[in-house]
Amino acid sequence: MLDLPICVQLISSDPQTADNAHDALCKAGISCQLLHSARDCQHAPACRWLQPLPNELQVRLALENAIDTLEKTRHAFKSRDLADLRRRLQELAQAL
Repeated sequence: MLDLPICVQLISSDPQTADNAHDALCKAGISCQLLHSARDCQHAPACRWLQPLPNELQVRLALENAIDTLEKTRHAFKSRDLADLRRRLQELAQAL
């Protein structure tokens, strides 16, 4: 079995949290690199996590978010119109 060194890359918008995590990993003997932006990563051009989402997926995620919001607030806002809207959005999401 190969014993390859592990290098963790940390990306955080909160400098204090990033510094704390960096210190903890270093104390544990884990090599790490602190990045200030996801685009600083050498693998960014090929990383599927950093590529923009396709339009269809963006629409589907927005639709699911709207349905979830309507579902969570259905007891606070007892509205037949909002219930009908939620059902129509659910049907649309199932059709996609």
